Amino acid sequence: NYKGIELSVFLYGRMKYIYDTGGEGQNGRYQQRKIDYWTPENTNSEYQKPIYSEGNGDIYYKSLGYKDGSFLKIRNISLGYNLPDKIANKLTLSKLRIYVQAQNPGFVFNNVSWIDLDVRYHASNRGLVMGINAQF
Repeated sequence: NYKGIELSVFLYGRMKYIYDTGGEGQNGRYQQRKIDYWTPENTNSEYQKPIYSEGNGDIYYKSLGYKDGSFLKIRNISLGYNLPDKIANKLTLSKLRIYVQAQNPGFVFNNVSWIDLDVRYHASNRGLVMGINAQF
Protein backbone atom coordinates (compact mmCIF):
# COMPACT_ATOMS: atom_id res chain seq x y z
CA ASN A 1 0.00 0.00 0.00
CA TYR A 2 1.20 3.48 -0.84
CA LYS A 3 -1.00 6.59 -0.74
CA GLY A 4 -4.16 4.62 -1.42
CA ILE A 5 -2.62 2.45 -4.17
CA GLU A 6 -2.45 -1.30 -3.55
CA LEU A 7 -0.42 -3.80 -5.54
CA SER A 8 -0.62 -7.53 -4.96
CA VAL A 9 1.16 -10.33 -6.83
CA PHE A 10 0.39 -14.00 -6.14
CA LEU A 11 3.24 -16.39 -7.02
CA TYR A 12 2.96 -20.17 -7.21
CA GLY A 13 5.70 -22.67 -7.89
CA ARG A 14 7.27 -26.05 -7.43
CA MET A 15 10.95 -26.73 -6.99
CA LYS A 16 13.22 -29.75 -7.31
CA TYR A 17 11.06 -32.33 -9.01
CA ILE A 18 11.24 -34.21 -12.30
CA TYR A 19 8.36 -34.10 -14.76
CA ASP A 20 7.71 -36.64 -17.53
CA THR A 21 6.72 -34.61 -20.58
CA GLY A 22 5.98 -37.77 -22.54
CA GLY A 23 9.04 -38.14 -24.75
CA GLU A 24 9.16 -37.38 -28.44
CA GLY A 25 9.25 -40.19 -30.92
CA GLN A 26 10.07 -39.25 -34.48
CA ASN A 27 6.90 -40.76 -35.88
CA GLY A 28 6.15 -38.27 -38.64
CA ARG A 29 3.37 -36.49 -36.79
CA TYR A 30 2.35 -33.23 -38.44
CA GLN A 31 2.31 -31.14 -35.24
CA GLN A 32 5.50 -32.36 -33.65
CA ARG A 33 7.75 -30.06 -31.62
CA LYS A 34 11.12 -29.08 -32.99
CA ILE A 35 13.69 -31.17 -31.15
CA ASP A 36 17.24 -29.98 -30.60
CA TYR A 37 19.14 -33.23 -31.29
CA TRP A 38 22.89 -33.68 -31.12
CA THR A 39 24.74 -33.67 -34.44
CA PRO A 40 28.45 -33.15 -35.16
CA GLU A 41 27.55 -29.56 -36.11
CA ASN A 42 25.25 -29.09 -33.07
CA THR A 43 27.24 -30.33 -30.09
CA ASN A 44 25.54 -27.97 -27.62
CA SER A 45 22.15 -29.66 -28.03
CA GLU A 46 19.35 -30.41 -25.62
CA TYR A 47 18.98 -34.11 -26.54
CA GLN A 48 21.21 -36.96 -27.62
CA LYS A 49 20.84 -38.19 -31.19
CA PRO A 50 18.13 -40.83 -31.78
CA ILE A 51 19.22 -44.46 -31.42
CA TYR A 52 17.27 -46.47 -33.98
CA SER A 53 16.82 -50.22 -33.99
CA GLU A 54 15.58 -52.01 -37.08
CA GLY A 55 11.80 -52.06 -37.23
CA ASN A 56 11.35 -50.35 -33.84
CA GLY A 57 12.40 -46.75 -34.44
CA ASP A 58 14.11 -44.98 -31.56
CA ILE A 59 13.41 -47.32 -28.65
CA TYR A 60 14.85 -44.81 -26.12
CA TYR A 61 12.64 -41.87 -27.12
CA LYS A 62 10.63 -42.08 -23.87
CA SER A 63 13.70 -41.19 -21.80
CA LEU A 64 13.83 -37.84 -23.60
CA GLY A 65 10.69 -36.72 -21.81
CA TYR A 66 12.12 -36.37 -18.30
CA LYS A 67 12.80 -32.72 -17.50
CA ASP A 68 13.43 -30.53 -14.50
CA GLY A 69 9.86 -29.62 -13.62
CA SER A 70 10.65 -26.67 -11.36
CA PHE A 71 8.68 -23.54 -12.14
CA LEU A 72 7.54 -20.22 -10.76
CA LYS A 73 4.30 -18.75 -12.07
CA ILE A 74 2.48 -15.50 -11.50
CA ARG A 75 -1.15 -16.49 -10.93
CA ASN A 76 -2.65 -13.14 -10.09
CA ILE A 77 -1.70 -9.47 -10.28
CA SER A 78 -4.04 -6.97 -8.62
CA LEU A 79 -3.79 -3.20 -8.72
CA GLY A 80 -6.27 -1.07 -6.83
CA TYR A 81 -6.88 2.46 -5.65
CA ASN A 82 -8.72 3.39 -2.45
CA LEU A 83 -10.45 6.71 -3.00
CA PRO A 84 -10.05 9.26 -0.20
CA ASP A 85 -12.63 8.98 2.59
CA LYS A 86 -14.12 12.41 1.87
CA ILE A 87 -15.04 11.29 -1.68
CA ALA A 88 -16.54 8.05 -0.37
CA ASN A 89 -18.46 9.95 2.33
CA LYS A 90 -19.99 12.27 -0.28
CA LEU A 91 -21.41 9.14 -1.92
CA THR A 92 -22.69 7.92 1.49
CA LEU A 93 -20.08 5.14 1.56
CA SER A 94 -17.52 4.30 4.22
CA LYS A 95 -14.95 3.06 1.67
CA LEU A 96 -14.65 2.98 -2.12
CA ARG A 97 -12.02 1.04 -4.02
CA ILE A 98 -11.44 0.68 -7.78
CA TYR A 99 -9.32 -2.24 -8.97
CA VAL A 100 -8.10 -4.31 -11.90
CA GLN A 101 -6.85 -7.91 -11.74
CA ALA A 102 -5.01 -10.08 -14.25
CA GLN A 103 -5.61 -13.78 -13.60
CA ASN A 104 -3.02 -16.21 -15.03
CA PRO A 105 -1.32 -13.44 -17.03
CA GLY A 106 1.10 -15.92 -18.61
CA PHE A 107 4.31 -15.11 -16.77
CA VAL A 108 5.97 -18.46 -16.11
CA PHE A 109 9.62 -19.16 -15.39
CA ASN A 110 10.51 -22.80 -16.10
CA ASN A 111 12.68 -25.22 -18.06
CA VAL A 112 9.88 -26.63 -20.22
CA SER A 113 8.63 -23.76 -22.34
CA TRP A 114 5.96 -25.57 -24.38
CA ILE A 115 3.77 -26.82 -21.52
CA ASP A 116 2.25 -25.25 -18.41
CA LEU A 117 3.50 -27.55 -15.63
CA ASP A 118 0.86 -26.17 -13.26
CA VAL A 119 -2.10 -27.52 -15.25
CA ARG A 120 -0.21 -29.95 -17.56
CA TYR A 121 -1.64 -28.44 -20.70
CA HIS A 122 -0.37 -25.91 -23.19
CA ALA A 123 -2.02 -22.91 -21.52
CA SER A 124 -4.23 -21.86 -18.63
CA ASN A 125 -7.31 -19.72 -18.84
CA ARG A 126 -6.47 -16.06 -18.58
CA GLY A 127 -8.75 -13.30 -17.44
CA LEU A 128 -8.94 -9.63 -16.77
CA VAL A 129 -11.30 -8.40 -14.06
CA MET A 130 -12.15 -4.78 -13.32
CA GLY A 131 -14.36 -3.76 -10.46
CA ILE A 132 -15.44 -1.49 -7.66
CA ASN A 133 -15.64 -2.39 -3.97
CA ALA A 134 -18.07 -0.23 -2.07
CA GLN A 135 -18.60 -0.46 1.68
CA PHE A 136 -21.65 1.11 3.29
